[in-house]
Amino acid sequence: RLAGSVGSTLRAVRAGWPAVVAAFDRVPRVLVHGDCLPKNIHVVATPGGFEVVPVDWGNAGWGLPASDLGQSTLSFGAPPIGRASYGAYAGALGPAWPACDVAVVRYLANLGRLLWSVKVIAMSVPGFVHDRLDKVEQHLSAYASVLAASARQWDRTA
Repeated sequence: RLAGSVGSTLRAVRAGWPAVVAAFDRVPRVLVHGDCLPKNIHVVATPGGFEVVPVDWGNAGWGLPASDLGQSTLSFGAPPIGRASYGAYAGALGPAWPACDVAVVRYLANLGRLLWSVKVIAMSVPGFVHDRLDKVEQHLSAYASVLAASARQWDRTA
């Protein structure tokens, strides 16, 4: 049942792929972390307050602005690092990309989360070598829930 649900959602994403391509055509490319989960974001105290230090840049590359913002709110049992500030992100991009606003950032963050979930499912399924089926189901279920939620949100905004 879980695999069927994932397959159904992936087929819907594939059917909407022209909208993904169109999104890439409309926005500038930026350097993205690619795996911007709380486990890869460290907050370090400094004399002036704090500094955010992203680690594990193995998936970095050129991508959609705000795509890391969508991943940063996923916790998978770890404490969340905070809420995404779409307004602050849009404001920071404003001088270089005046057409960017909160709605665009929200759309791109969700699309980034959707693409991340497709990536981790594609990378994880062939490598599931666990002695316990419940462990496989636990991981796939977590990824599938992110995929399904992101696909529903993306479908409403595409």
